Amino acid sequence: MPELVDALVGCFGEHHGFLGRQHLRLIDELAGLLEEVSDRVEQTVRPWEQQILLLQTIPGVGHTAAETIVAETGALMERFPTAGHQASWAGVSPGHY
Repeated sequence: MPELVDALVGCFGEHHGFLGRQHLRLIDELAGLLEEVSDRVEQTVRPWEQQILLLQTIPGVGHTAAETIVAETGALMERFPTAGHQASWAGVSPGHY
């Protein structure tokens, strides 16, 4: 903190403080909105919790990616006759660059 104070001496005026407060308020507001959306997503995907856990066993697929896969496919794999069809739909079929 002392280094920060020293760095701002003579360079940080009332106007900078005003702008800093505005930015912090905006960041807090956006963080709150993001938390609301995250809670909503969590509630919405709850019926597919088991599929999301299973998808996370795929290397490179984390929680967010698993939620996205469920959101994009609806977790209704019967619409894809084979795993290859689903991979092709997702744009990740072998040899697809």
